[in-house]
Amino acid sequence: PLDDDETSTALPMWIIDSLQTPCFITALRKISSGPQNTFFKDIYNIFDTSSSLHLTFKELDSITDAYGQAYPPVQTSYGPAVLIELNKKDLKKCSQEYISYVLMHEVVHAAMFANVIVWDSTNTQHVNMINSYLDKMANSLTAGYTNLSLFDAYSICYWSFSNAIDGNTPSQIFLTIMMKQVRLKLNNPSLQRDDLIQKGEKYTDWGNIGTRLCR
Repeated sequence: PLDDDETSTALPMWIIDSLQTPCFITALRKISSGPQNTFFKDIYNIFDTSSSLHLTFKELDSITDAYGQAYPPVQTSYGPAVLIELNKKDLKKCSQEYISYVLMHEVVHAAMFANVIVWDSTNTQHVNMINSYLDKMANSLTAGYTNLSLFDAYSICYWSFSNAIDGNTPSQIFLTIMMKQVRLKLNNPSLQRDDLIQKGEKYTDWGNIGTRLCR
């Protein structure tokens, strides 16, 4: 049996082993361990139980204008492989909370690309992520980081989405959908975009709050 702390994981070991940076591994385990953190684990388990899909991370020295990037499956000698690239240089400057978010965000993309989680293909992946998985991602962050407030978790999500607008989605529509959802979940109808942006940014390489293990 596995312990319910950040040192234990139910994830397939080849996925963990594809990460090389210790603080990235810690961030992955934070959002994949414990009885409340089922969302991220469920996605991984879908990959793990599939005989035809393989998910791995690849750390790169840098990626232009992105902390991470997921790709559609490609055919390999051992079957379809789904790759997530991580910007090691910039991510190492971020908080553990934000690194966990980036890992989760990119795995959701990978799962959509591989069609192992259901999504409405008439929308962009980011719109689908907001509509169906935003709350689950925020809850996973607060479950993994018990000192993280739900406001801060949504702030991390909002900052990230606002800086990753997909070219097929008008940014104002994209962010308006998200703001309505966050206001409802936080029961704060007067919440403003800048409130979330300013707090979320502080968890990234532009700020200095949150758990910092990589430096």
